[in-house]
Amino acid sequence: MHQLWFASWTSDLKFYFEGAIAGILLMPAYSGEEGDTLAPALIVTLFNGFFGDGLETALAPGLWLGSGTLLGVLVGWVLSSVFGSHS
Repeated sequence: MHQLWFASWTSDLKFYFEGAIAGILLMPAYSGEEGDTLAPALIVTLFNGFFGDGLETALAPGLWLGSGTLLGVLVGWVLSSVFGSHS
């Protein structure tokens, strides 16, 4: 991902975007009362929102998705401070 999309970026924002994308794609939606799953939170949120009972069932995996995105951005910030360009 870094070589294909962000290699030409000169700013340290590439680390934030990479972290956010990784958090969105990799964060699992932990199982609830209705079943056991470790499916990606993005898939569970979209499926529950469109085909389930709407916002009510999409809220819990959506919160996991948001926390994964935030965690990814924080990891990107750490990587930016370690590997980024220091002026």
